[in-house]
Amino acid sequence: MSMKNYITSHQSKLLRYKSHADFLNKCLTEGIVPNGFKLQWEPQIDMDLETREKCAKVKKDASLRLITLTEKAITSKIIELQSNNVDIHNENSNHLQRSLYERKQNKLQKARMLNFDIRDINNSLDDFIVKNVAGDGNCFYRCIALDIYGSVEKHACIRDKIVHHMHNNTNLYSVYIDEDINIHITNQSHKDGRMSSWATEAEIYAAATVYSAVVQIYNVTNGVTQILNFEPVTKSTKIKRYFFLKMEHGHFDSLRVKSKQKVSHDRIEDTSQFDWFDMEQLPEKPHVKTVSHDEMVRIPKPSEVEHACFKDKKKVINKDNPHKDTDRDLVTKDQFSTIINLSSRDLTFNEKEILSKGLKFIPTTNKYDITKLQSDLCEWERRMRLKEYFHDKQNDQEKDNIKPWMKKKSRFTPTPGREKSLDTYIDAVKREILYGLKDRVQSNISDKESKALQSLLNDSSIIIRPADKGSGVVVVNTEDYIKNLEKEMNECDSYEKNNGKCKHEASRAVKKVANKLYRDGLIDQELKDYLIPKHPQEAKLKGNPKIHKNNNPYRTIVNGIRTATENMAEVAEKELNEFVETTPSYIKDTTDFLTKLQEIPNEIPENTMLFCFDVIKLYPSIPKQKGLEACREALETRTDKTIPSKAIEEMITTVLDNNIITFNGTEYKQRKGVAIGSKLGRNFACAYMRKWDEELMKNEFIPIFYKRYIDDGFGFWTHGLEKLNEFLMFANQIDESIQVEMRVGGKEIEFLDTIVKIEDRKVITSLYTKPSDKHMYLNYKSSHPRKTKEAIPYSQAIRLKRICSKDTDYQVHKKKLKHYLRKRGYSGKIIDRQFDRADKLDRDTLLKPSEDKKKNMKRVPLVLTYSKKLPRIHDIVKKHLPLLHESNRMKEVFNEMPIVAYRRDKNIADILVHEKTNRTMTREVNPVERCTKKCVVCDMLTRGLHNRGGVSGVTISKRQTCEACNVIYGINCIQCGKIVYVGETSRSLKERLKEHEADTRHHRSKPVAEHFNSGQHSVEDMGVCVLQNIRDNSDYYRKIKELNWIQLLKTEVPNGLNTKAASDLVWQNYRR
Repeated sequence: MSMKNYITSHQSKLLRYKSHADFLNKCLTEGIVPNGFKLQWEPQIDMDLETREKCAKVKKDASLRLITLTEKAITSKIIELQSNNVDIHNENSNHLQRSLYERKQNKLQKARMLNFDIRDINNSLDDFIVKNVAGDGNCFYRCIALDIYGSVEKHACIRDKIVHHMHNNTNLYSVYIDEDINIHITNQSHKDGRMSSWATEAEIYAAATVYSAVVQIYNVTNGVTQILNFEPVTKSTKIKRYFFLKMEHGHFDSLRVKSKQKVSHDRIEDTSQFDWFDMEQLPEKPHVKTVSHDEMVRIPKPSEVEHACFKDKKKVINKDNPHKDTDRDLVTKDQFSTIINLSSRDLTFNEKEILSKGLKFIPTTNKYDITKLQSDLCEWERRMRLKEYFHDKQNDQEKDNIKPWMKKKSRFTPTPGREKSLDTYIDAVKREILYGLKDRVQSNISDKESKALQSLLNDSSIIIRPADKGSGVVVVNTEDYIKNLEKEMNECDSYEKNNGKCKHEASRAVKKVANKLYRDGLIDQELKDYLIPKHPQEAKLKGNPKIHKNNNPYRTIVNGIRTATENMAEVAEKELNEFVETTPSYIKDTTDFLTKLQEIPNEIPENTMLFCFDVIKLYPSIPKQKGLEACREALETRTDKTIPSKAIEEMITTVLDNNIITFNGTEYKQRKGVAIGSKLGRNFACAYMRKWDEELMKNEFIPIFYKRYIDDGFGFWTHGLEKLNEFLMFANQIDESIQVEMRVGGKEIEFLDTIVKIEDRKVITSLYTKPSDKHMYLNYKSSHPRKTKEAIPYSQAIRLKRICSKDTDYQVHKKKLKHYLRKRGYSGKIIDRQFDRADKLDRDTLLKPSEDKKKNMKRVPLVLTYSKKLPRIHDIVKKHLPLLHESNRMKEVFNEMPIVAYRRDKNIADILVHEKTNRTMTREVNPVERCTKKCVVCDMLTRGLHNRGGVSGVTISKRQTCEACNVIYGINCIQCGKIVYVGETSRSLKERLKEHEADTRHHRSKPVAEHFNSGQHSVEDMGVCVLQNIRDNSDYYRKIKELNWIQLLKTEVPNGLNTKAASDLVWQNYRR
């Protein structure tokens, strides 16, 4: 007979109502929402993280309110049933009570797990109860078993399950293990407590993945608690539970979260209370409902829940300023479009969203280059050891103005063991940084925006470029881009098409001149080696649309980095500096211009008018011979003539004769002027313009004040408009190649980024921005360090204070600046705080040249690529400093802690401007780019192209050329049908492979040579392929990448030719 036959339906209903009421009461107490009460609404538009969190809070608060109302309705029913004198105190009803209790307890536990917010836990262990487990080498697995089964005895089952999972997914966990992963997994299978079986970072991640959990470890070191979060390595895994562990001295203990204590208030009248979670009758307490016997709980009233729903909304509106913020309304009005779409392609909403973030915006990514981090830590370790090593061997005087060619690159690194405290400090910092990386971070762009980014990158029909002036983003058709730049090159008489072989001719010319200058005794060996290019590249032409001009013409830009003439241009440019900077009309920048304006006498003549002029296409228009004559005079006026003028003059001539540019597969040679983008460009142009200025000042009437910034001139004129027009005509007759356009402004004119006015015979300056300026300051959600972003309002306010000579102008522009910054995501609180700092500064002080802080920098820099995945690096460096200072000598050597500096990650400009332009403009090439028909290395590349056994599923570099440098390469054997050796080189592949080929021909005792000289093998069986082109110039980075490829392709002895001893040595040096 069923239980229902022993109790009435009223009894059953009352028991169930009471069970459900107490379940909801407990949910309200702990602030958790069962699935049945969760609102399923999701926004149909993209939102930023902050808005999503606000929506989630409103949903949760609304759900809690529904629970409150439901619980109130159930309580009313309970009172109604109790008024009918229903008796629930009998044996059968007690059975039902226990059944309901167990069911609700399980349901409550599930609700707690699904509603748990890990952010509610702070760094203190006070929130936990510590459950100690045995320290027998199985402690980690015992903790997991205790959480899952309630007993530590099943730790062996936990270990077996985790080890089995790792064995089947070695690719997921090899990155966390330094040794061979198969050996590591074998060691982990042992349960006898041996040290090699202790759980490592890999096992913690595996546990999180197997049990769909977040493992939060409270690492206690020297009394300091640090939280480490480990999440499943597979992104699709849904979090179902949390494990909390304490780790101290390498031992794990389990942690249990304590219950939250809250205070009760009068809610519902009830004369009979029953605690369904302790199964005991409580004494009657009129007007008070007690939820449990050991804690008083606070149940929010409906009105309070409603108030909580909207409280944060009010905070969001006014959190930046307690007073009325009129700028907030302005922020919602997008008066200027930041995207100029000149293409025929319609941009989607999400494509516009990603572009409107600005080209400097850095998307947050969960892909972090661990190899680069390891390389950076090795570089920092080397700097630390060098500082200690040379502390007693050299004086502390800084070598200022050292010539680039005198900086000899050394690979010397002092070995560990000289100072124990230094070794301990370095190891502690490196270990904590590497193990402190966050597994996953919240992205600052939506999934749709991420897809839009890829869509724009992969669309070859468009080119994305920055606007020439004004910070806008311009989208143009690829055809139009090519057509306009080709038209620019063909119509410009400064360039001529060439035969496509000038790049090699330029390299030979530079090498010939450098060797000749050395033979003639004009330069030393160091300078000769510096001038000769190691691995020159072609200069590339790019163009930025001038959206502030009609028909949007292009400003052509030449990327002269790593070209054959780059170093020669750099040396010549430095030798011209003195002549250029002592030019009477010279202006260094806006600050220098403002300083020179202050030197004008107080009383300016009444009839003074302001004028500006612009030289039309100065760089490509300079007559070569006249430019060389100006440089010759400049070199003779130098105070330091260590390098003879004759040598510098030959360098300048060589640079001018070998400006080679490629665009869309066509090669151009500059026959007139100097390239925009060449290191020589600015000073060559300015040296010529100094002589041009001297001719200009020979006019009958001249300005009472005249300054020039490269090709932009500015002056005060007191001789009337007619004479000013004659002055312009005279300027255009000095040299027919140099033509100027003039603007006359009367008492007010714009120059550079300033507006210059004459008021009451005094000079007044204010800020000038072009109408096309989009004010695209760095978006606050960009993945930059917080201090970098907060420095932008400060630096921009300082710029305003320098430029605006009147405080009223400063205040007006400051308000506009706040509006623009608010549009870029900066809070009013941050802006106002940084503005207050700038307000306290004195303008006269700001106009004085600032000292170079780098000159006195004695702190060792730790330079890392910034990512939100990084732990708090500064805190780590500082925390372990006492370890370093245990030695008195180390206290003296490192009297200041190392300084942490960040380089930026890839921004949108890197992805959609530089990478996309290069990808779109790069034509399809042959798989192997042969240099000559008889090149033996090109033959090897051809053989390697068709025989890459063992590399299926691996992405290999598409560019296969013997001239590639800074690469990881693989040597394959045609007889064996696989890659047998992996190597690296900073030199060209041709140089390195010729050494392998020579070793084989001469039967030298080298692994590669011995293999191809054994059995049926020959040198004709040797093929090669470029596995990876390395952009990073660090030796550490390249060597670590080489080891990664060795492991990936399994080319260590006996499977391949890479010796294990060499690998172990590199691992010891680079991944200690």
